[in-house]
Amino acid sequence: MSQFLSMSRGDYRRFALWSALLFALGLASSGCALFTKPTGELITKTFKLPTIGVPPDAIQLDVVYVERPLGDALLGDELWRYTSEISIETEQRSTLKRNGFRAGVVGSNPPPALQRMLGLKHDFAYEPQAEKSKQLRGHRYMLRSGSQQTILASPVYPECSLDIPQGDRSQHHSFENAQCKYRVTAERLQDGWVQLDFVPQIHHGSQQVRPVVGEDGWQYQDGQKTATLFPQRFTVRLAVGDMAILTAADGSQGRLGELFFRGPPALTPPGEAGHAEVGHSADSLNSVQRLLVVRLAGMGTSNAPHASVAK
Repeated sequence: MSQFLSMSRGDYRRFALWSALLFALGLASSGCALFTKPTGELITKTFKLPTIGVPPDAIQLDVVYVERPLGDALLGDELWRYTSEISIETEQRSTLKRNGFRAGVVGSNPPPALQRMLGLKHDFAYEPQAEKSKQLRGHRYMLRSGSQQTILASPVYPECSLDIPQGDRSQHHSFENAQCKYRVTAERLQDGWVQLDFVPQIHHGSQQVRPVVGEDGWQYQDGQKTATLFPQRFTVRLAVGDMAILTAADGSQGRLGELFFRGPPALTPPGEAGHAEVGHSADSLNSVQRLLVVRLAGMGTSNAPHASVAK
């Protein structure tokens, strides 16, 4: 003790440094075992971020595209015999039919024809070649109640033209660099139920900055011109697991239904362009028919804790 008291200030500093060094070495030696453990044990002790809870008004939609040969029996009576066509006014259903559209709703246990097209039931026993060449592609979207999502329905057409019925008359339209889409608005009704509003659109022309009407008035955004087809809009109500199916109606040649859902194959491998030449007189246009399936996969519950969402 007397030696410690008699140390000079410099000696005291050197003593403190040596003490700190010895203490650090002691910690390192005690922790060596951690770094010499197998990698698998390290992974199990790695900190993981907790899963973010689903907002109470979240709506999860699964969107699947199916391509089948034109005239495939699975797209006909085998499918629509067990499908409830959308419940809309007679005049509106007539408008959809005149434009070559067909839409319906199926429950969480889809008809066998749809199961086979979605890959839920194999085709080996029925069509061995169809099973090998089955064309499916899907996307998953998470929406907030009241928000919108644009869903593709066709490849890009460098040029196309058709007559669109409007009331008692038809108006001829021509488009360049056109792609068919649906603007879907999802609205929560109650736990387990949503309402989806489908509005068909044709996006066409070059990409450029254009004035558009937004929530805060006129805004500028980069995009194409948009032809919004309000007379062909429709609404469906889905419970969790239900599916809305959209495709072309019989006799849709030269109409919107053909432009949206028929043509050359569009489900190209990832990274390849999905462009298609359109000439209504060409046999290649009617090589496949597309089926668009939108399923309500899940949703938040009203009594779930609200999770903050970064904006």
